[in-house]
Amino acid sequence: MFKLGVTGSIGAGKSAAARRLAVLGAEVSNSDELAKSILFEDAEIQRQLLRRFGTKILDENGNLSRENLAAAAFQDKTGQDFLNELLHPRVRQATRDLMMNAEKAGVKLFVVDAPLIFETGLDRELDAVLVVTAPRELRKIRVRHRSGISSADFMARNALQWPQAHKEARADYVVKNASTEEALIQQVDAVFRQLPI
Repeated sequence: MFKLGVTGSIGAGKSAAARRLAVLGAEVSNSDELAKSILFEDAEIQRQLLRRFGTKILDENGNLSRENLAAAAFQDKTGQDFLNELLHPRVRQATRDLMMNAEKAGVKLFVVDAPLIFETGLDRELDAVLVVTAPRELRKIRVRHRSGISSADFMARNALQWPQAHKEARADYVVKNASTEEALIQQVDAVFRQLPI
């Protein structure tokens, strides 16, 4: 089984690339979705988050709000580091479990869709990494349309990730997502055809 990481800076389009790979037959593990499940299912993690960030991470009904948590955690590196140290070991283990099950099931291509593949050292457990890039202003517009976050929030979150050029330099494959979805699909298809599967 070939293990491919798909990553990119916020708003670059990594999940769109991963979705295309799923259409082509890959099994895809989405780290953001795994993290969300863990956040909402693990009471101990919620207690630790409340101790660190306070009740501002809750919604008006007293439940954990992803948007409020992101606003609190991504304001500075210490908040992001705390969140990452809490969640990443659990997400990593869940990803490994999915990978192991996929291998047992005879899956040929397993894709890990994750924003921090290089930052967390996950690339060392994968066969290759595809990096999706896009100009910063375009990424900012996409994120505003997708999530409604402000330019200031976008810049804060973007600053906490490795620079795009740094990721690109470490990539095995690079897809530039600066125009249409069709252009992205064509590039992802070209990468798919190069994979040794």
